[in-house]
Amino acid sequence: MVLLHLKNSEDDQLLFETSVHSSVKDTVKELAEVYNLRHRITRLKLEGEELAKYGPAKQPDKQGIDQYSEQAVEKGQFYCMDPTGRRTGNACDPELAKKLVHELEQAVAVASKARVAQKQPLTKAELEACIDNIRGAVMICYPAGLPEWDFVRQCLEMREDLSGTNFGGVDLDPATSTLWFAGKQLMPDKSLSEYMGRNERTRATVKLQKKGAGPPAREPVSRCSSSYCGI
Repeated sequence: MVLLHLKNSEDDQLLFETSVHSSVKDTVKELAEVYNLRHRITRLKLEGEELAKYGPAKQPDKQGIDQYSEQAVEKGQFYCMDPTGRRTGNACDPELAKKLVHELEQAVAVASKARVAQKQPLTKAELEACIDNIRGAVMICYPAGLPEWDFVRQCLEMREDLSGTNFGGVDLDPATSTLWFAGKQLMPDKSLSEYMGRNERTRATVKLQKKGAGPPAREPVSRCSSSYCGI
C-alpha cells in the first residue's frame, strides 16, 4: 500500500494508506473525507467541553450573561453560569460530564498529527467511531437531546454553519478538491501509479487544495523496499 503523507501545514497533517493503483478521483474523495472528519473532531472538542461545563446552548436571540438578565434564570441542580452567555448553565451531572470529556479527548488523540511521527495511518472508520462515541456520551449527559441550534448537535448531524467562524473555509469539498504531488496537480481520471510509479512501498508527501487555489509548495517523495521509511 502506498502511504500518503498529507501535509497542508506543520499543524495540519496526517498519514493515509491506499493502493498505488487507486484512481486520483477516489483518493481525493477519501482523503478529503478524512481531512474533514479531523477538523470536525477539533470543533467538537472545543464546543463539547463547553457543553459539559455549561449545558445546552441558548436560543441565539436569547443569549446573554445570566447575571445581567432582566428575566428569571432557570437554574438546575448542576447549574454553572456560562461567562460568555451562550449556554444555559444547566450542565449535566459532573460525573457524566467526565465521560463526555473523556470521549472528546480520545477522539482528539486519534486524530492527532502525532500519529505521523508514530507512522500510524488514519482511517475514516476510526474517526467516525470516535464521533459515534461522542454522540453516545452526549446522549448519556443530555437524554432529552440538545436544541437544534446547539453547535454540538449540528456538528454531530454534519450540518454546522461555519460561515463567520474561525473554521469557515477550512473543510474541503471531496468532489472538487485537487491533489498535488511533487509540484504537479494529479488529474482525477488518472491513477496514482501514473505519477508515483508502481511500487506499493512508496511514501509520498501530498497536499489537498481547493479547486482553483493554485499549486502549493513542492514536497519530496521517498521509496522503501521492505517497510515505510521514517517520517
